[in-house]
Amino acid sequence: MAGDPVNGHLISASEKGLVDIDPVAGTFRVINASLFPDGVTVSPDGTTVYVAASGTVQAYNIATGALIESFSGPAGHLPDGTGVISGGTFNGDVIVNNNDGTVGLLDPTKANGNPSQYVTIASAGTRGDWVSPDTSNGTLFISQLDSADRLSCGTGCSIGSGPPPPPTVPEPSTWVMLATGLLGLGRIVKSRLRF
Repeated sequence: MAGDPVNGHLISASEKGLVDIDPVAGTFRVINASLFPDGVTVSPDGTTVYVAASGTVQAYNIATGALIESFSGPAGHLPDGTGVISGGTFNGDVIVNNNDGTVGLLDPTKANGNPSQYVTIASAGTRGDWVSPDTSNGTLFISQLDSADRLSCGTGCSIGSGPPPPPTVPEPSTWVMLATGLLGLGRIVKSRLRF
């Protein structure tokens, strides 16, 4: 299951196939009734769902349910969990957690057969399975048979949770409190230094 960063819907595998759930209205729509995938995640623009299915990663149009592409890059690694990066250098790339203990980075803009379409970024895991975005900080939890790991994509991006939050700017009252505290600290130090 993954959240659509554009409309807040949940895109999920179910007994009815791949579905689009509107949690506010309490309704759902079947995207593709013949697809029972694993590792569901949504593109930053909310138009494409990436799924792990049939030993590969596949992209489907959320509006029509049509297969856009089946990526050959991760074949043989047994993809399971997926998470899309939003923002930064790797915007739109898909993190793939594999059953063979590897984690890869899939660039969906590159054609099948391109050796840089899929790159292994971590290995020596035990057995990759589920992933889940931590929406509080833009990281991705990756499960292994014996551990849960956290993957970050760095400054200016997030994984599976939409665009990263804008940097925060302290409010004027925070600056006033900081200046007052420093002034008070300066007076205390000065008074203690007097003999």
